[in-house]
Amino acid sequence: DHLDMLQLLGSYIAVALDNSRKHATIQRLNEEMIEEKGELENAYKRIAHMANHDNLTQLPNRRLLADLTREYLPLARRQSSHFALLYLDLDDFKPVNDTYGHKVGDEVLVEVAYRLSASVRSSDTVGRIGVDEFVIILREVTTGGIEAIAEKVLDAICEPILIGKREFELGASIGISVFPDHGADYDALLVAADRAMYEVKQTGKRGISIATVLPPDVSPTVDPAEQEIPSSERGEIGIV
Repeated sequence: DHLDMLQLLGSYIAVALDNSRKHATIQRLNEEMIEEKGELENAYKRIAHMANHDNLTQLPNRRLLADLTREYLPLARRQSSHFALLYLDLDDFKPVNDTYGHKVGDEVLVEVAYRLSASVRSSDTVGRIGVDEFVIILREVTTGGIEAIAEKVLDAICEPILIGKREFELGASIGISVFPDHGADYDALLVAADRAMYEVKQTGKRGISIATVLPPDVSPTVDPAEQEIPSSERGEIGIV
């Protein structure tokens, strides 16, 4: 009887140990699955971020700026509020790359991105769409507010930039377009602001220009498709 009881007890213990091992294995597998799921989610977030942001400055890229504009414009229509787009092109940046190399040029661009972000409101969006081209989206802003922010941005860029022991003095040409006066969508606003920016370039750089309202029978002189010209064809470094 004692032997039978010991054998029965032994079988119970064996089953319990086996179940314990199985439970530990299942728990370990669950933990591994949770960890792998977290890694996959993080990888997805990184990929999504890379698809919508500039690798160098981490600012929104052209794709995200267009998406945000499409999201913001219906609200601006409903509220009859101003929505402005600032197109900023750095003055005299190419010589920095040509003289000191792309590494120094990249450091200058990162500093420019920081200054732009620090010069606008938390509700505004700063993005990079070209080698030395940036776009700033201003939401729910008055005409006076647009000009004040543009002046603040220009002042920030014109301050000397110190990289290592070298000091660089850049400027910026800024074109401004306002919804709905200068366009009803992102492409139209971008073209209008780009045109205004080139007016600044042609009149001495380091300045601000507000787009003019074209008559209905006049077509824009700049096609949005031209914005996609590869930087290599412009004699500039590319964006990764």
